[in-house]
Parts: sequence; C-alpha cells; structure tokens
Amino acid sequence: MFHRTAQAPCRLSTRRRLTLGGLVMTGALTAGAFVSTPAFADAATQVSSMSDLTDALAAHDPSIRLTQSLDAGGTLTGEDVEVPTQLDLNGFDLTTNGVWVEANASLSVIDSTATPDGGSNSHLTVTAPAFGAVPAVDLASGSTLHVTDVDATFLGAQGGAGISGTADSSFIADGSASVEARGSDDTTHGGGAGIGGAAGQPGIHVTVDGSAQVRAYGGTGAAGVGGGFGAAGGDVHVAGGALQADPGDSIDATDVRASAIGAGENATALGFGGLRIDDGASVSLDSDTPLVLPADAVVHNAGGILMNPGYVDPTGRVVLGSGTIDNTGSITAQDANGDAIDPDQLIDSTVKVTGSNYRITVDPNGGTITGANGTSRHLMSNSLGDLLGYGYSVAAPSGPAYFQGWNTKADGTGTDVADLEQGDLAALGTSTDGTPVSATLYAKFVTDPAPAPEPEGPVLADPIRSTVKIGHTVRLVLGSSTVPATYRIVSGSLPKGVVLDRATGVISGTPSAAGSWYVEVEATNDGGSASTTVLITVPEVKDLLHTRNHVPAVALGAAKVPLHVAGFKKGEHWTVKVDGKVVHRGVMKKAGTLSVTVHLKKALRDRSHTISISGSRKVTDRSTRAATTVTVTSLAARKTFTMKSVAGYDGHKYVVIGRLAAGERVVVKDGAKVIASGHAALDGTFVLPQSKAGKGTSKLTVHGATAKRAGKLTVKNPKR
Repeated sequence: MFHRTAQAPCRLSTRRRLTLGGLVMTGALTAGAFVSTPAFADAATQVSSMSDLTDALAAHDPSIRLTQSLDAGGTLTGEDVEVPTQLDLNGFDLTTNGVWVEANASLSVIDSTATPDGGSNSHLTVTAPAFGAVPAVDLASGSTLHVTDVDATFLGAQGGAGISGTADSSFIADGSASVEARGSDDTTHGGGAGIGGAAGQPGIHVTVDGSAQVRAYGGTGAAGVGGGFGAAGGDVHVAGGALQADPGDSIDATDVRASAIGAGENATALGFGGLRIDDGASVSLDSDTPLVLPADAVVHNAGGILMNPGYVDPTGRVVLGSGTIDNTGSITAQDANGDAIDPDQLIDSTVKVTGSNYRITVDPNGGTITGANGTSRHLMSNSLGDLLGYGYSVAAPSGPAYFQGWNTKADGTGTDVADLEQGDLAALGTSTDGTPVSATLYAKFVTDPAPAPEPEGPVLADPIRSTVKIGHTVRLVLGSSTVPATYRIVSGSLPKGVVLDRATGVISGTPSAAGSWYVEVEATNDGGSASTTVLITVPEVKDLLHTRNHVPAVALGAAKVPLHVAGFKKGEHWTVKVDGKVVHRGVMKKAGTLSVTVHLKKALRDRSHTISISGSRKVTDRSTRAATTVTVTSLAARKTFTMKSVAGYDGHKYVVIGRLAAGERVVVKDGAKVIASGHAALDGTFVLPQSKAGKGTSKLTVHGATAKRAGKLTVKNPKR
C-alpha cells in the first residue's frame, strides 16, 4: 500500500500487492525478507530488505509484484515501504492494493516520459483491499493526491469509493492525465462515490485542469463526484480538460436520487457542494446519470455543459431540481441521433439558467436563407451560430443588395447582431431570473452603391530639356492639373533657387549659379505612378567685354602684361584690378578697344594672378556683365618641368612633359623642326605621341613660356 505521512516520505505497504512492468516475482514475507516460491524459482529474485526493493525499483527491474502474506491466524503481516513524496512512474505500469495519504501530507504521481502529444506511457492501477468497505485511495484530513500525465484507475471495494477522503482533502488531475475512478456497490448500506465519500461521507475537493480527462462512477446511491450514499457533495472545479460523472443506482426508488456531481442519494438537504466550469473546460451529462441541483445550489459555467439522452431513460431530464446555473459559457443538448435540440428539453423547468439564455427567431426579411440548421431555437449560449450553423447564406429579395447581418428591427434601426456567422447575442442583454431573453432577428440588407470609377493614374510630360540664364525665372509643369498626384524627386537635384512643388508637380525658381542639373521625378496617386526626367542648363555669365589675346605665363619678379579689351562704349569708365587691388582707372574717349599694360611688381613663383577689367555701364540682365577676367601664371626662370618617354595602354609611346603651369605655352622641337606646340592642360601636363619625332634617335628640345624654361630629351623610334 502507498502510505504517505506528513513527517515521512510516502510508503508502499508490504501488506498490499505491487506490480511494476512485466517480470513477476512472488514472495512471502518471513523474518523481514522476501523469498521466492518454488512456482517461480526460475525467475525469482530474493530481496532481504526494503533497500533491496528500492534498488530494484531504481534499476527499473522489468516487473516486481509484492503480494500480501497471512500468518497462521489469518492476520496480515509485513511492514511499510517508504517511497518519495513525488512518485515518477517513468514509463512503467504500477498496480497496488491501496493508497493511503496521512493528514496534511501530499503524494504526487507523475510520468516524466509523457509528451504533450503522445500522452502518458504509464498506468497506475489502485484497487481497494479485499476486506471491509474501503476505498482504493484514502486521503486523511488536509491531504492531497495529485496525478499528472498518468493514466490511472481507482477501484473501490465493498461500498468503498474509488478516491475517498475527508471534506478538506483534495484530488487533482492535470496535464494529460486520464483518470477513471469507480465507487463500489453496497445495496444494504449504500455505496461510495467514484471520487468523494463512502456511504455517509461527504465529497472532497476535486480539480480537473490542463487537458486531463476524468470519468467518475458512483456506487449504489452515491454521486459520481461528491458524497457517498446519504452524504453532501464537495467543491468541484473543472478548470480545463473534461469531466464525466455518473451516479450509482438508487437503493430506494422513492428517494431523491444521487447527483452526477454533488450529494448522494436522499442527501440534497445536506448540501450540493459546488461546481465551477472555466472557459475551455467541459462537463458531460446524460439522463441516466443526471445532475441534481437543490434550491440553494449554484453552478458557475463559463465553459461547456454537454447533455445527452441516456440509454436507459432516453426521454428523461439531465438536470433536475430547482437550483441555478449561472451561464456565461454554453449549454448544449443533442438527441439520440446526435442532432442538436433545444437544451431546455433536458432541463427541469424549475431549474433557473441565468446569463446566456435566449429564445431566438430569425426572419429573412423578404430574403431567402439557405444552409441553416434552423430558424427558431432556445439557445443557452451567446452564439447565433448554435442556431444557424456556420455554412448558411442569406440572399437579398431583389436588386443590387447584399446581406449585412441581423437586426432587432425589420427596418434595420434596432440593435445590430453584426457577426454574419456567429453573432454575439450578448448585445440583446442577459437573463437575470432564468426567463429566456426573447428576440426576433431580421436580416439586414444594404443596397450596393454604384461602382466607383477606376482612379486615373498620373499623366506626366515627356522628358523636359530647359535652358535658363542666371537670374531668370524657370517654370516647368510636369503633370496634369486635373489628375491630382504626389510628386517627388527620385534621383538627382535641382539648381539652387529652384524647387519642386510636391502637390502640383511644378518646378519653378530663379537659378543663381551656372551648370547642368538632371533630375528624375515620380508622381503617385491611387491609380498608379509615372515618372519623367528634367534637364536644366544654366549657361555661364556672358562677358560684354573680352580680350583679344591670352598671356598664360610671365617670368618671376617684375613683369609687364599687355592687354587689349574690346567692347567698351564711349565715355564708359573702366577699372583694372590685379588680385582684387585696383591698379588702373580711366575713361574711354571713344567706343572700341582699351589697350593697357599691367605691371606686376612682384610675380610670385608658380602662382596664378587674376586680372579683371570692368566697365561702368549699368547691366540689368544678371546673365551678363560688363567685365572680363584674365588669369596670368608667374613661373620660375629655371627649368622646373619634367620630361619622360612612357608606354601607353595602347602599346604606343608618348612624350609626357609635366610640372607646367596650367595654360602655359609649350613648343617642342626635333632639332630645328617644330613637331608640337600648344598649352598645358589644367593638371600641368603636355602630352604628344613620340612618333612625331624622327625615325631612330632624336634629340628633342622643349621650351616653356620663358626663354629659360627649356629642357632636352633623347628618344628612340624604330627606323622602319
């Protein structure tokens, strides 16, 4: 026997039978030792102490069976076996002749090999001892038996309960546990409950949770879950999973019969106990095993109560008495064929169902309902789907209209029950006194509006090329004003002073600098998107004055730079500046060209000097100016440039002259023959093909802007 005390671990009594697995060992307890009998000598294992038994269990011996032994006087002999507070069956099956948990103690039976999908791999079978009216499990005051993820069977004997205890003891089944508890019959004194008390003993605290499945069968005159014959029920909480409870047959047909959950036979006055069903949990009942509710009993149902006709009394009621069901979940019923029927057909009219309790009729309101389960029913849930089903449809009477839902008034001005399939009936209110809330729901139709025209996408101009002078205004319209859109620049940028209006698609503004700007613009609306490109070119400011010659370089030190500037008007004042400093002023005596020599007092080595010449006329066009600029580079007198012959990527050779001034005049000679001349590039280099030199060996001379800026280079070309 399992024996659990508050001060010591739970114990397996050697006075009871224990089976673990498949190999069988039978022994008689003598002098504290287990000795195998001759009948099983070929498979016997001798254990001489309780520690040997513990070792055998820890080693997962395939099967061990301990059987009770009687001494010569017929008295049970043996000692208790201690087991842990938590017994892990670990995938094995265990059978014993009883479990006893002492006051304020707790025993938890688990299967650590169980899986959420596969369930338990272990089975626990507890049968009551074959003497007296005893339960399979006896829970002392304040004690608890907790079964998790284990398939378990508890069988009472001679009027005993499957699981019994005092009013303050508890049984819990959770995880994937599957539990069957059977009280035994005693037609003389009354039987015991499946889970609860023996005859005269009240029910215990029972909790079902997780996905556990619990089936409890009472003995003669006892509840399935609750009191034994003549005893009150206990508190039952179905927090998850499912509970099915069947009371035993009555001893006296004139008595108030035992309840599936609650009090035993003829004990309703002693107290129903309590029943709470949470959302997601369920309780199953039938007319052969009804739920009997005395006047003061209240069942709190937030989950589901499923009522079925019995086999013995298929037309009988399933819920009897005059108590109350506080219903925020659902109560459903079905006939012998499994078809849905009104739940009030299986509930006594004296039982009050408050909360979700409706009598509903649906009216197609001129339309046609197809595929519905029915059009009028008593519902004990807040779901219209329990009446109509979930595959129905409602066709409008005529014209371009569609079904929108249900309303309490035919003209659609009442309360909407808008969900087309389920429909939340709580919008109609709830029952407070057990009288159903009655309502007729009318189909609500809405006329189809005229189809909206397809939105028109943006229409943009072809790629735009525009030239605008500095200081002049540009305005470019990219899209149609009749087709609204949102515009954005996808890539590129606009000149400074020019912007894109994102709402109208107009590019406008006044550029302040010369250059070329390229942008891609995208327009988007409900009809789609489109894009185009814009190129805006802003020319350089036009000089109204200009020089006829260019002096790219001068020698170091003092230097004279002759200038000839055309475009002046008669009487126009002129000004010459060198590096921003005024060096000459005058007035034109006649229109034409100004000739002036600018003296550089100190030309610095390898430096550019800016000479600007401006007139006094008033210019209103910002794209023009009455001025011009000359850049002069002063160079060292010595040769500072480099010369070398290099091979190009194309396989040809080139003469590269470097460290020149930008724009410096360069002359290259082969002997007395000039083979190349020109100005240095901006990077200070001058390049010519070496093939311009004569065949064979050539001695090249290079002259820069001054006489002393010269150099020589010998190159060799093929003679052929």
